[in-house]
Amino acid sequence: SDDVDDYPLTYTYGYRLVQDAALTPLVADQYASAWFLTTLPQAPNVNITCIGRVFDRYLSYAQGFTPVRVDALEISTEDLSAFAGDLLSASADTGDGEAALSLVSNVASVIGGTNTSRRRLSTEQELIDDLMAHTISAASLVGTGSSAAAASQVLSTVSTLTGDPDALSETSQAGALGLLSDVVGGAAGSGIDADTAASTAATVSSLLSASLFASGAADTSIDGQMAGTVGALATGMIAGAYGGQNRSVVTDNLELRAFRTDCGTRDAAFRLSSGTGVTDLPASALDAAGGGGCEGGAPADVDVKVVRLKNVYASEGDGAISDLLQIELGGEGTTVEVDNLAEPIVFDIPFDYDPTLEAGYDPGIRTGTCYNRSQVLSFDCDVPTTFDCGEPRVVTLPDGSTTTVTSANLPLEITVSCPAKTAACSFWDNATTSWSSDGCAVVASTASGVTCACRHLTDFAASTTAANADYFVDFQPSPGPTPAPTTVQPSLAPTSMPSPGPTTRPTWVPWPAPTTARPTPRPSPAPT
Repeated sequence: SDDVDDYPLTYTYGYRLVQDAALTPLVADQYASAWFLTTLPQAPNVNITCIGRVFDRYLSYAQGFTPVRVDALEISTEDLSAFAGDLLSASADTGDGEAALSLVSNVASVIGGTNTSRRRLSTEQELIDDLMAHTISAASLVGTGSSAAAASQVLSTVSTLTGDPDALSETSQAGALGLLSDVVGGAAGSGIDADTAASTAATVSSLLSASLFASGAADTSIDGQMAGTVGALATGMIAGAYGGQNRSVVTDNLELRAFRTDCGTRDAAFRLSSGTGVTDLPASALDAAGGGGCEGGAPADVDVKVVRLKNVYASEGDGAISDLLQIELGGEGTTVEVDNLAEPIVFDIPFDYDPTLEAGYDPGIRTGTCYNRSQVLSFDCDVPTTFDCGEPRVVTLPDGSTTTVTSANLPLEITVSCPAKTAACSFWDNATTSWSSDGCAVVASTASGVTCACRHLTDFAASTTAANADYFVDFQPSPGPTPAPTTVQPSLAPTSMPSPGPTTRPTWVPWPAPTTARPTPRPSPAPT
């Protein structure tokens, strides 16, 4: 340009796969350089059109086109790692975060995907660790907190890197989650567009399938970070919406829907396709979130965010039987704490069908025998049930009365009435890092779901509880078992007296009966 008023000039670079396809940008914002070096994502042999645009200060632009043929890259993981390392080092030296992110994403596309038949190499995992470290470094350069385009580029790059959860080390998983938490949390107030939300949800879903979130591998700090990231994603998705609109995203391990309510939609049921969701949202809850009443004024819109995700807090034996249900209320770009409501919020939590939760299900009875005090009987009830033969235990007698049996009563046949399971409503208590049911009640339950009423909002799950088992004996316990026959010497004690009863071990009785207070085991012959 020969007009000084047009300066400074800026540039964008991108490509199209076909003539009318959407433009794929290679940089997030207007770029200061009149040239740009990049790699392209892996693809089969295709022809693309490269497009460069030059903008003046008023954002008017001219553009140029260049057709290019792209051939699929055939390269070993070791060679790719060395090649990417050289490119990344050169990119890091320039301090160009956008170019580094583009390079990382394109290299990751070569090793990404979910082809489980491909052999995993240690060098591949090391390469992903290196790429993740460069992504984190580049994110600090592009200003994700001030640029929605930069945030979108970072989240898209992380999504590409985490496409195969089996190829991620726990270092990369933690790095990806930390970057997600920072970028999504920072973008939540200004809004997250549909494409960025989809790539973020894909990353979340992939991470939930990785080893950090495997069943029983609970880490409450990591789990809480994941739950917080998902909540921030819901907040960002609904930012900028009009009253009555909703936004949603669905992946394997995550379903999210955010609603912006107005007076015409406040009585709606805020549900997900899985059946999870709010069935009754009282006015007091909306008031607590700052919505105000709908009579005689213009109340503020209230955002209702409902999320189902893999239960990151669940661990073996804790009773949790469902995915995690996250319910939040808030305003534009914010979330408010909702607690101690006058009226409860009612919601449904489905879970996999469990026949033991059917109405009228009989858990049955089991029988075992205690022979010695070191035994612990294990009964194959639906709920793990044991009986310690060495501990005093209250049992029920045939006449309905109870007594305490001890090891002195062995052997003893024990019958247990297996405890029945019932569905319960639980929430994750961050203060105690455990499940709690305070402030929640069960409205109804079936063998595949429970309806809960709670006076606060947080992360919920369905769980099961069971009463203590009842133990029975079918006879009155005697003081002890009859000993095995033992040869003893005759006693001088009169035989007409009744026996005091069996003893627990054989006792030698001397002959003749001793006259001293402390008998010896065997009489000594009289001196001659």
